[in-house]
Amino acid sequence: MKNIGRVRAFLTEFVLVILFFSLSAVIALQLFLKANDKSELSKNMTMAHIIAEQTAEAIKSEEEESSLEEWLEKRGCWYDEDWNACAEAEAKFVLSLSVAKEKTVAGELIDIVVTVSEKTDGTIFCELPVTVYHALEGGEAQL
Repeated sequence: MKNIGRVRAFLTEFVLVILFFSLSAVIALQLFLKANDKSELSKNMTMAHIIAEQTAEAIKSEEEESSLEEWLEKRGCWYDEDWNACAEAEAKFVLSLSVAKEKTVAGELIDIVVTVSEKTDGTIFCELPVTVYHALEGGEAQL
């Protein structure tokens, strides 16, 4: 009879140890999954900023006033999950530009907002304002 009591105590302790380790494994797994999600979000935000900054700098460096739509078609405005330019059907991220033009006496002021967002739900990862000024030819004001 004494052996049965010892066996029960051992089995009870063994079951409690297994429960403790199982609970610890579940908590650790949840922490790893949350860390992976944060890492993915951080990667996407970083890449969105890089793409937006490259686009803004390319827009600023354009010497002649060209159509921004043509420029976007040349450069690409759709990106897959690895941030490679791709077709619209395979895209996960979208680069878009919103343009506001203001004509002045000496030229044209163009305010552009470069936006990088997720294609499916529209989550915005980066919005970057860019202002470009194009002077009139000859530098003379027209009244």
